[in-house]
Amino acid sequence: ESDASYHSRGRQRLQSGGIWHTAQSGIWQTVWLENLPENYIRSLRITPDYDGGAVIVEVDTGYADIPVMAIASVGKKLVATAEGSSSETLVLELGQFESWSPEHPFLYDLIVTAGDDRVLSYFGMRKIEVCAGEDGYKRIYLNNSEYFCDGLLDEGYWPDGLYTAPADEALVFDIDTAKREGFNTLRKHMKIEPLRWYYHCDRRGVLVWQDLVCGGGKYSKAVTSLLPVTGMKLRDNDYQKFARSDDRGREEYIRELEATVNLLYNSPSVVLWTAFNEGWGQFDALEAEDRIHELDRTRLIDHASGWYDQGGELRSLHIYSRKLNFHPDTSRPTVLSAFGGYLLGAQGSRPWSGMGGSYRSFDSIKSLREAFGALYGGELEDAKRRGLCAAIYTQLSDVEEECNGIMTYDRRTLKLSRTGGEGDL
Repeated sequence: ESDASYHSRGRQRLQSGGIWHTAQSGIWQTVWLENLPENYIRSLRITPDYDGGAVIVEVDTGYADIPVMAIASVGKKLVATAEGSSSETLVLELGQFESWSPEHPFLYDLIVTAGDDRVLSYFGMRKIEVCAGEDGYKRIYLNNSEYFCDGLLDEGYWPDGLYTAPADEALVFDIDTAKREGFNTLRKHMKIEPLRWYYHCDRRGVLVWQDLVCGGGKYSKAVTSLLPVTGMKLRDNDYQKFARSDDRGREEYIRELEATVNLLYNSPSVVLWTAFNEGWGQFDALEAEDRIHELDRTRLIDHASGWYDQGGELRSLHIYSRKLNFHPDTSRPTVLSAFGGYLLGAQGSRPWSGMGGSYRSFDSIKSLREAFGALYGGELEDAKRRGLCAAIYTQLSDVEEECNGIMTYDRRTLKLSRTGGEGDL
């Protein structure tokens, strides 16, 4: 889809340029055929009970109520079992267990049988929540310990396939590059990846902040670009201002919200849902947050990333082209869900067409790297001392004209590094 309709489209636009990318169509998710018995496992819902030392498994077999069994193991070692019927919830008591984290991405094997059907899966034991830190600020906690989400925005675009990566190894390459450069989080921006990508995040160890894909009518430049600079507040029930006048588009967003949460629910790496970004088709964001909470109580929610905060559970800022100054908020966590965006075209990147001053532009790799070093070595450290609990730099790779990645669009050159590894990849 594209901006020619109200459907979800993410960063696609028929007239590409700047932060808006080439529109596309076709099948880019995994497709397969499967031979199934009459009664089969339609889906699993796997919920880690971290404090209870157990994992909860719900088995959907449609209308058929049939015997089910779940077996958790590590290699050939049996860890826990539970059995019952598909109308019941299975609880596998693990006792002592290995936690999942970016530093220790430990996964348990899971086998679920229902009648003649069998599914092989896995799970990770992790817990994400908001707690008050020792300094009084609300912070993000992973597995009952304070944790700073240090991440990159990741649009998942490729020069030869747009939404489609050239190979499974390319997905791993992006994740491993981010980890090697010291990042523990990827914000998957305006795209739902094939499940292979989330599997790689689960097993390689990286937290995922997952955006719900934006849609709506033609966005007002005043609402998405100009008014935010003034700090003006807008309530997001004004559907016309936010390009959400079409009832069908709002209803479609809610259906896709539910489908996205259900699709990715079992992935331990996914720890946060972003409902809306920078006012792009935003509407009733607090109601969207409530709906997500109804579906998933195990993750955090960024109801309005960037401009139009409606008072959700996170205070989510975007800061570009100015210092990382903000007033601390003791009532909820403050996250920097997009910042940086330092621009420099390089080999493998298309020329930049300009963003009206939203991003800082540099004319040499030396000045770019000096500014990047100062940003992370000075401003960000000071912001963390003032209560910041997450920072997502824009971005992992250049995308078409948007040359603000730490590496080029073709993934051949690392422009920015926190480990001294700039150069050819």
